[in-house]
Amino acid sequence: MSSSLIRIIRSNSFWLLIPILIWNVLFAHWLPRPYQPEVFWHDIPSLMVTMEHGLRIAIFALPTLMVFRSWKEARLKGWSMYLIGVAVYFLAWSVQMIFPASVWSQGVWGMLAPAYTPLIWLVGIAMLSRPIIPRFRGLVWLFMGLSICFVVVHTAHVYLVFVRL
Repeated sequence: MSSSLIRIIRSNSFWLLIPILIWNVLFAHWLPRPYQPEVFWHDIPSLMVTMEHGLRIAIFALPTLMVFRSWKEARLKGWSMYLIGVAVYFLAWSVQMIFPASVWSQGVWGMLAPAYTPLIWLVGIAMLSRPIIPRFRGLVWLFMGLSICFVVVHTAHVYLVFVRL
């Protein structure tokens, strides 16, 4: 394996998604009933489902084409945005799991929190990343645009679940 390929693998932006994926796999079944697949995906318009899945695939695939910016470029702002975003996202899930009957969890902002808080860590990933191939300068902006679209569609989906309760 060439040293440049090893460097790309080691500094690939996809690594930033690993904590999110692990969290989701470990704790999704602990979320309250409205988030469970039989309720969450019931009677959601097929266009919304298709958009949500397609955007999710795109925002999880695009980081494989990006690597970390240099420490000088990304240092404090990017890492702060990413780490704060991950913490807020985990907190949004935790409140739903630990206090599902609370006013916050039962309210619209609390119910939607696991859907809209990913925008913070997604912005962090964008701030920390640059394209592997310099010619694709717009890749980070494409990632950011698709991330915004995903969060909007995902939040709208959770809102539909919320109004059905």
